[in-house]
Amino acid sequence: GTPLEFVFTQSTQQAFYYFNTVILDGVDIDANDWVGAFNGETCVGASQWDTNLCGGGVCEVPVFGDDGYPATEGYMLPGYLPTFKIYDASETIYYNGIPSEEVPWMQFETPIIDILSGGVFGCMDETACNYNNIATEDDGSCEYEDTLTCYDDVDDDGYYNDSHDHTDCYADCIDLGDSWTDSSGNGPEVFGCT
Repeated sequence: GTPLEFVFTQSTQQAFYYFNTVILDGVDIDANDWVGAFNGETCVGASQWDTNLCGGGVCEVPVFGDDGYPATEGYMLPGYLPTFKIYDASETIYYNGIPSEEVPWMQFETPIIDILSGGVFGCMDETACNYNNIATEDDGSCEYEDTLTCYDDVDDDGYYNDSHDHTDCYADCIDLGDSWTDSSGNGPEVFGCT
């Protein structure tokens, strides 16, 4: 039957999004897998993805709009961007799907999108601060160490006593102590003068 998160109500307001290819971790999904369309957390359409039953092997997912009836409250409105999920029936797991192109919803539209890819999205670069060791799809979110020049005004007179290049993930001068800042103030302290 229909996966629990993919239950929806049909509407007179509708569009159909076609995907040439739907992949999960780089592999075409199986005939028992599903693709669901969402507006926020609300499922607005879904289809089992058996390409043998689709015209020319290209399947579509219905994406329903709000037709004014209570059952479709929170469904798509013109200009909204639907999001997609892929249900892996063999693992009973839902994955976020990323379309190769984002197409705003309009009634009766039938956009053809090249690829919908799913998996565990995250940073796959082991040298990054936010490396995700379970990610299977790199989402371009990698963040790297920052280097800041920090200044220490221990006597709080507006002139810094020491400076230091601080390199760290999410570097912040306060990491070095309460008197450290990224502002050089009035410049270096000249001993005997300030």
